[in-house]
Amino acid sequence: MSPQTIIKRKDDIFLQKVEDKYFMLDLDSNSYFGMNRISKEIWERICEPVSIRELCEGLTERFAVSREQCIEDVSGFISRLIDVGLAMEIQANQ
Repeated sequence: MSPQTIIKRKDDIFLQKVEDKYFMLDLDSNSYFGMNRISKEIWERICEPVSIRELCEGLTERFAVSREQCIEDVSGFISRLIDVGLAMEIQANQ
């Protein structure tokens, strides 16, 4: 996954906070997934199509992380979301 990759989350996922954790529920697959506050921040930022590069520009302003580390970590997280059907890679003109 490159920094230019454009991604978007699946729209019909429920998000609930329980203590200091967040949980997503996918009704299509009856699966739930736990997130920390950083992965929740990423989830909120991919509600509209955004490139990995643009996503990391915002995250590095908010969190103490280098751009290179952010791109590596975010790419891994996004890849997992795509693998389980919670996000998708989209074409730039969509």
